[in-house]
Amino acid sequence: MLADVAISPVASLLADPARVAILLALSDGREVAAGELAMVAGVTAGTASVHLAKLSAAGFVGLRRQGRFHLYRLARPELVQAMEALAVLAPVSAPRTHRQARIGRTVAGRR
Repeated sequence: MLADVAISPVASLLADPARVAILLALSDGREVAAGELAMVAGVTAGTASVHLAKLSAAGFVGLRRQGRFHLYRLARPELVQAMEALAVLAPVSAPRTHRQARIGRTVAGRR
């Protein structure tokens, strides 16, 4: 039953455009290095690390260490469908910053 499901914690993780960009970058099933995910999301490596830690703690992404690289993968493929469903509900708005425009292009390119 839907009343028994805690949607708010999931929704709060998907409320950040950088986290959505990270998840969409992982949506094709490949492993991606943390530095590349930071570039895709338009954030610093430190900020990406914080986002990845939150996504990992929620079980949304998995981590494999290869030497000095941290490679992330999508651990919950159903997240792609959830984000696509939310995109249908989301109003179209013009980006207010270059960062938002870059993230928007990334998101659009992954659909």
